[in-house]
Amino acid sequence: MNKPCVGLIEFASIAKGIETVDALLKKAVVRILIAQTISSGKYLVMFDGEVEDVKSSFAEGLRIGAQSVLDSFVIPNMSLSIIETLKSKPSVYDLSAIGILETTTCATCIEAVDSALKIASVELVKIHLGKGIAGNAYFIINGEVGDVETAILAATKIAKRKNTLIEKVIIPQVTPEIVQAFRPTFQL
Repeated sequence: MNKPCVGLIEFASIAKGIETVDALLKKAVVRILIAQTISSGKYLVMFDGEVEDVKSSFAEGLRIGAQSVLDSFVIPNMSLSIIETLKSKPSVYDLSAIGILETTTCATCIEAVDSALKIASVELVKIHLGKGIAGNAYFIINGEVGDVETAILAATKIAKRKNTLIEKVIIPQVTPEIVQAFRPTFQL
């Protein structure tokens, strides 16, 4: 299965977000993965398709969204586990060490976790995007301590570059009961 090309735009305005969804769908053949409000009056649209279609729709989305755009990205080969994790409840119950990265925008969170998954042998446990946490976002990864440290370092670089880092934490020997806190929080 091919890795998807994914675009995401996060807006400060719900109205501009909805207007942009219409515009990017008219611009090229893309599929909407997420199009909805999140906490603090933000709006999030995530879409996938062929690389050129996503880039074309993304450019149109940025043009229409203009001053309302808070954060955005296009990732040509996004890790498939990101989309799967957004759709379902966590299925990782054999935890070693975990790493958690929290950001002020959903777009940076997804970019950061994509980087983390590509640089080290870690598995994605959970992504929480915006709802009920003031529009912030976080992800949790699992693996051997060294791999988690490498992955969180890569993710942190992205969040710092975009000035959206809230916190990063690595727990070397996590208690197994912590999985009870990992409930699904976002439905595609």
